[in-house]
Amino acid sequence: MGLTRLTGRESSKLEVSSFTHPQSTNIRDDDGDSFSPDYPAQCECLTLLFKILAVFFAWPQLSDPMYSPLLHQSLEILSKSPHSSVSKDIGLVAKGACVYLERFCEHLPLLSCTRPYVTLLVSICTACQSSVAQKRVAKICTQLLKHSWVESTMETTQQRTEALEYLLKYHFEWSVEPLKAVEEMCTKAVPELIGEDGGQGVSSIFPALSSDNFPCFYKNMMITVVSQIKAIPLPTKGAQPSSEVLLDRLQSIHLSANVLHMLVTFVKSFEKRAVLSAALKYGTLYIEALLKFGMPVIDVEFRPHKDEVLTLLKTLQKSTRCFQTFCGHSKVKRDTSLTNHVPKLKKILEMFMFKVMEMLAHHDCQEAFSVGNLRNRDLQGQEILSQ
Repeated sequence: MGLTRLTGRESSKLEVSSFTHPQSTNIRDDDGDSFSPDYPAQCECLTLLFKILAVFFAWPQLSDPMYSPLLHQSLEILSKSPHSSVSKDIGLVAKGACVYLERFCEHLPLLSCTRPYVTLLVSICTACQSSVAQKRVAKICTQLLKHSWVESTMETTQQRTEALEYLLKYHFEWSVEPLKAVEEMCTKAVPELIGEDGGQGVSSIFPALSSDNFPCFYKNMMITVVSQIKAIPLPTKGAQPSSEVLLDRLQSIHLSANVLHMLVTFVKSFEKRAVLSAALKYGTLYIEALLKFGMPVIDVEFRPHKDEVLTLLKTLQKSTRCFQTFCGHSKVKRDTSLTNHVPKLKKILEMFMFKVMEMLAHHDCQEAFSVGNLRNRDLQGQEILSQ
């Protein structure tokens, strides 16, 4: 029978069942460091298969209740568990499919291959709306980031960067605690690149992280910190959250401020335009989000948790001073890709300062902070003389 004569259900079964156990089509040689002679063709076939299945599971009609049996059956075939039909929970079946696909982690030959692979996993999670499967995908992305990838002429730098950004996106976004994941990266992996003797150049915890691709990691860590502030629910009239919920939100804001400060201090250690540009851009977005989503919580929690709020504000003050330094340094460099961010950042920093002073005055605590004129300095701390 020709492919064009197959029904949608038959063609999907054919697509999904074409997967085999990765050990039967091993692309690497026995030593694990080199590739078999025909690996380019095998790699291309594997990548195309990932893409085809990703398109299938991203098909919008799969969310229609009429097609739920097709989705359920396809996931069963993919998970290689035909007896899993006893489970009516689509989330558990999706997790089973992700568990099976996890076997391919150690057999992906190139970093660029991880993009279509993770895209397939994301398509499955999205089709099933399964938070359980999402957490499984986050763990898979973590495993891939802990792999040491060998560069190949078969992939471009852009393909490697795009794949890395995709891994980082779901490593952070779908982890159980995104801010904790960023904090781990900041406290354990990044310091390995700095070190007393110029750093190792590559992290031993996350071998995919190196001094060369640090800007990519830095950008995605900043994006995650901003997104977590935006995830704080806005206050609504007549629906005051409990004291436990408000305290939890305050602690989340405090953690984001600590992580932001660590990220800001990295700019001085990695003097790269891409890092400084990300700090300026996402620093602006962070302060904007903090004013909208975070300050209402900080204001409400000021009296019951005064000491923690003051500690939080002092941490934020350290970061805002660094942002002021970045603005002055950017003007000296006269790089338009940097200076374009300066006016908006300076304006939002000013708004933040006035908002904090207003809140302190409202709570009769003006003496907690003093406002003064900062001297313009470059990244090395040298004073910038006015022209």
